[in-house]
Amino acid sequence: MPDNLTISDAKGIDPLTFFYKRADLPPIITEPVVGEEMPEPYKTLLVHDHDMTPTLEAHHGENMYLFVLDQDRDNTTCARQVVLLGENSERPAEFGAIYINMEPLPGPARALVARGHKPLGRILAEYEIPHKGAPKSYCKVQADETIKEALQLELDQEYTLYGRRNQLLMENGALLAEVVEILPP
Repeated sequence: MPDNLTISDAKGIDPLTFFYKRADLPPIITEPVVGEEMPEPYKTLLVHDHDMTPTLEAHHGENMYLFVLDQDRDNTTCARQVVLLGENSERPAEFGAIYINMEPLPGPARALVARGHKPLGRILAEYEIPHKGAPKSYCKVQADETIKEALQLELDQEYTLYGRRNQLLMENGALLAEVVEILPP
């Protein structure tokens, strides 16, 4: 039943909730956090309006690539549940989910998004697509089995992680992407 959810069912819910509902998983346990009160290094990595990809690449000292856990696409939208991994270390740097409005992207950038290897932030930088981040909220997350597996964490340990819900907006204010980003310990 829930695994029949498609991208057309995703309107109005955050991307991670969409994938959890689709997999018939209970929602993750989150608690709101004021960005300025977030502990380091999470505060530096999450509380800003920049793209997450270059922020994580600078922090980890390596380029990131995308590992797609689940996805759904139509002609104008791509939704993915993903892990960002270091290209050299293969270490997970982020777990999350994203909806991407592909309509405003030029054809070659759209093709790279569809391929699903490069993070959106790098594609936007390579094609010099003007946009801005608009963080909507920050949270503490109790890592469940899905998150632990994605981030290669010990399944028998408890983890409190931090994340954010962010939007990427085109220069004219149009929504380019909605993303939930959760960082490992």
